[in-house]
Amino acid sequence: MACHGGYCSCAGLNCAANETCCGASSGDLSASVCIDLSASPGHCGACGQSCGAGERCFSGHCGCGELGTEGQIPAACTSQQACCQNQCVDPGSNLCECAPGVYCTGGQSCCNGNCVNLLSDKNHCGTCNNACSSNQKCESGQCKKDGCQSAATPSFNLLALLALLWLMAWSRRRKKACPHHLS
Repeated sequence: MACHGGYCSCAGLNCAANETCCGASSGDLSASVCIDLSASPGHCGACGQSCGAGERCFSGHCGCGELGTEGQIPAACTSQQACCQNQCVDPGSNLCECAPGVYCTGGQSCCNGNCVNLLSDKNHCGTCNNACSSNQKCESGQCKKDGCQSAATPSFNLLALLALLWLMAWSRRRKKACPHHLS
């Protein structure tokens, strides 16, 4: 990953200095993403290292609960448990009751009485009530640009189309001006 002026290149993406390029080594450059390994539950501490169901990523460490009053990171649940309402529970015998009669399953967290996936829910990205903006998607628990080009930064395809349209218009004008030179 090459870095210049506080940004690093990740398979064509510009990562911020606090982000790491994940996925580029797989050979599928379209799978490459810039990730903050200190906060992403899908890449917590290392690319591809996921936290357990309902857990959050605190400074690169998975945990179930909230930070302690002095910044202590809560403990992670065991591989047989899921984090439910900031407590580790056995999902086989103790489903997470999110609201009266609403039970969350593995991979889901309770936010405002609804079961959501904090890794991909655009309204609860990484944590409850952390909504991504309209031009972002939730990927691995972090709001990321959705990949679409804005009008201010046209893509190569748009520029090629504009060049082709200009060339076609020029060719028509040339034919009208000099019909005996072109067949």
